[in-house]
Amino acid sequence: MNYLVVLFIALFYCPKSWTASADVENTCQINPKLCLKLVEERLKAGAEPKTSEWYRLKFLQIQSLFELDQSQSLSNVLTELNSLSTLPTFLQLKVYILSAKNAMFRNNVEDFESYKSKTFTLMKALNLETLDPFSRIEYANFHIYLNDYQKGIELLLPLEQKFRNHPNFELKKAIYTNLGNMNTHLKLYKNAFPYYQLAFENAQLSLNKHYMLMTYYNVARSHQMLGLHNEAERIFLEVLSEEKAIGHPVIKNLSHFRLAVYYNEQTDQAKLQTHLKQIDPSKLSTQLLEHYQQLINAN
Repeated sequence: MNYLVVLFIALFYCPKSWTASADVENTCQINPKLCLKLVEERLKAGAEPKTSEWYRLKFLQIQSLFELDQSQSLSNVLTELNSLSTLPTFLQLKVYILSAKNAMFRNNVEDFESYKSKTFTLMKALNLETLDPFSRIEYANFHIYLNDYQKGIELLLPLEQKFRNHPNFELKKAIYTNLGNMNTHLKLYKNAFPYYQLAFENAQLSLNKHYMLMTYYNVARSHQMLGLHNEAERIFLEVLSEEKAIGHPVIKNLSHFRLAVYYNEQTDQAKLQTHLKQIDPSKLSTQLLEHYQQLINAN
């Protein structure tokens, strides 16, 4: 998959109506790789298909595959789930949205339009006011892929107001990250800045170090977009330092790219070449890949 981190929000949750195993849920909050391993072990051990436990495990499986950028395996599981005649509403919404995103990454316009239509049809039958807040965030996030950023903001602002003083940092970090992303796409960088800061503050309270690192990257990027380059440089370097212990190849790749752009502007050839050598162009979006090629050709 080629995507920007600002487009990527993995929402690890299960509706309260589903029976949840504490060890699975805790693992999935902390580490998507271990989450996927544990979930697939449970599935192979004989979780009965089409039971509440099986639906829950499939939900966590597709979330982990998406976060870990395992596009082929994700496609296989989504095909399996889309072949079922009925799914719980919250899982159905997740499947449609991830199917649409996966189709976009594969440049399959026909499938993308099909799953987009299915998502909207399903949402028309649901009441936004009573919808699980994480599902509402998921639906709002989908509007980033539709380039309808203002609609996404309109979906999230009531949630932000409702949960502003709530102790649920897992929920708030997702709300603030999405609001930061949407304002960024609208080039409202001054609006995005405090949202990214709040997302990072809430993510620091989470055990999910991958998400925390992503929000810290967004803070650095926010500084960079506002022209605060020295602070952005400092944070990007801290992100890379912390990534060595955590392991987050997408964040690592993007941080090296952002630093390469900065050092090119500073005409610091030594540092520019250091970071250019660390970039995997296959993991860059089309737009960033073009910029990367310009950097390579110019140097």
